[in-house]
Amino acid sequence: PGGVLLLEIGFDQGAAVSELFANDGAVSVLSDICGNDRVVVVKKGLNQG
Repeated sequence: PGGVLLLEIGFDQGAAVSELFANDGAVSVLSDICGNDRVVVVKKGLNQG
């Protein structure tokens, strides 16, 4: 099984939260309209193509 986890974060939490999930799947950080980190996306067990 796999899935996607989306976490809304504070503007200064992208690196720290990404590090927490680094061993759990593909991790990326999405920015808001102002360019601040806003969402951490963790994908696990999915076809990344």
